[in-house]
Amino acid sequence: NICKICFKEFGCQSFHSLLKNKPTICEECFSKFHPIFKQYNFEGCSLLVLYEYNEMFQQCLYQFKGCYDIELSSIFLENYLDYIKIKFKNYILVPAPSHISHDEKRGFNHVITIFKNLNMPIVSCFFKEKDMKQSSLSFSERKNIKNIIKIHDGAYLKGKNILLVDDVFTSGSTIRTMINLVNEFHPKKLKVLVLSKTAQPKQKHHNT
Repeated sequence: NICKICFKEFGCQSFHSLLKNKPTICEECFSKFHPIFKQYNFEGCSLLVLYEYNEMFQQCLYQFKGCYDIELSSIFLENYLDYIKIKFKNYILVPAPSHISHDEKRGFNHVITIFKNLNMPIVSCFFKEKDMKQSSLSFSERKNIKNIIKIHDGAYLKGKNILLVDDVFTSGSTIRTMINLVNEFHPKKLKVLVLSKTAQPKQKHHNT
């Protein structure tokens, strides 16, 4: 096997022996991701974070998302596919939206491309009315995302188990907006799964 990150050859290592799928990342590279599996309560929902937001994660996400390296789409979840599918059995994945102009430029939607590796049902019902690159905005400016994210065909979500998914949780504005919009359609259960969560600035009288 050739590692998709370091491009070195590697054999079937101890942690790979538990996987049913063919590994695409070596154990040395994977160890640099620092999985944390940390649980939060956010807006009344269970939010699960898989990885520490460290240099390795940032570099790989940028290579995939910013440099359009679609070959890296498998590395973020491949070692936890079975775990996630069991933990969220009978859930429908609802990805965070990306503006259509970004998807067209990349040739793929980065959130959908990562999470479709789970082979779980995906319903893409959120969209952005306006192009807003959150990485260029301040923490406070990102709160305005609630005026841009909209939902269509939300009635399909009624009475179902919904898992909102995204790559990075930063200010929480995107996920908060998604939760509020989905709750209008009374899902049976609503949970959140993100790859990583950045450190947030401390603000007085504000719970993040």
